[in-house]
Amino acid sequence: MTSGNIMMRIINTMVKIIALLLISAASFAQEHKVLTLVSPHFPPYTYKANNKVVGLGPDLIRQVLDNTNIQYNIVMVEDYGEAVHVIKAKLADGMFLASHVKATEINKALMSFKDIFLIGFFLSIGFTALPTLEMLGLATLLILLIPIKFVMFYGIFSLLKMRCRSAFLSALSLSNFSEFGLIVGALSVSSGWLSNDWLVILALSMAISFILTNIVYRFAHTLFAKYRGFLSLFERQDKLEEDIFCQPSQRPIVIIGMGRVGMGAYQAINSHSTNPAWGLDADKDKITWLTEQGVEAYYGDAEDIHFWESMDLSKLELVLLALPSVQDAISITTQLNAANYQGKIAAVARYDDERLQLEEFGIDKVFNFYTEAGVGFAEESLDLLPKHS
Repeated sequence: MTSGNIMMRIINTMVKIIALLLISAASFAQEHKVLTLVSPHFPPYTYKANNKVVGLGPDLIRQVLDNTNIQYNIVMVEDYGEAVHVIKAKLADGMFLASHVKATEINKALMSFKDIFLIGFFLSIGFTALPTLEMLGLATLLILLIPIKFVMFYGIFSLLKMRCRSAFLSALSLSNFSEFGLIVGALSVSSGWLSNDWLVILALSMAISFILTNIVYRFAHTLFAKYRGFLSLFERQDKLEEDIFCQPSQRPIVIIGMGRVGMGAYQAINSHSTNPAWGLDADKDKITWLTEQGVEAYYGDAEDIHFWESMDLSKLELVLLALPSVQDAISITTQLNAANYQGKIAAVARYDDERLQLEEFGIDKVFNFYTEAGVGFAEESLDLLPKHS
């Protein structure tokens, strides 16, 4: 996952949490109540460290509430059922729903309703007025603002000491016109500030910007490699803390992606091999939790050429790509080759066509996830049968 995508996920999460908190912020501040929030134990997103509830959810909520007059208390319980019981007993005012294992299923169910409402909103704009060539021409003129928007974002990110690649990808992903602009436009039309024609113009410019930026983003890594020399001229000399990496020199194997597959590989290698492994992941909270559990794991973006160039690759003998995305595996392999990595690369694939694609790209060994799981399942199951002499 790229830094731009990670930033968009963080921004999206913060907006949702801020919106939920501000609904009841005024009433709690006025009544001088203590807002008690309960959260199920679900590391690395919600857990206790030094008798304090920490994790992605609690940390974001603290950032919001610390800037208000609301007194609050965050309590962690064992599971979702206990959290519901506490709320029903009126011992807490709310809970972090996103910390529950069922949150993904709930989110998927609600997203379909959101999409229906969004489609209805776009259709209502379409019924406002019929687009004309003049409207299309004005929308095209607005599209010319996209490069300016990109340059502004890139400049801001560079001033914030982001590496040129991270700044480039983030600025590119933020360059399109947001659908929230249509909401503002619809409110302006309803208030009489804009005519209906301008709402259609904004809708056309937003649609065109989405198409253009998505096409360009597909070639983002190629574009960065081509113009890297120029883009690096605007990079600050001072580095952010997360861009400073200390390589574990005594561990010649790195596992990229510390999910279930990556953790299984990490435990197997460090239990049975004389060559120890270390883990790498782009999720900071996951790395923090893994480190607290004694796992040798580090934060880093494996798709960033700067990351590999900052390392002594001669000390690496094997790179394991425990990633579900074929494109991510190909991108990381490309960066490793560009950094002149001479060791071996292994990856996992879910289907045979993905395995063939990765092997043709030059990855030394590709394991079919489901086939290997079936073989392991059969071998373990055969041990249950009695031994015949």
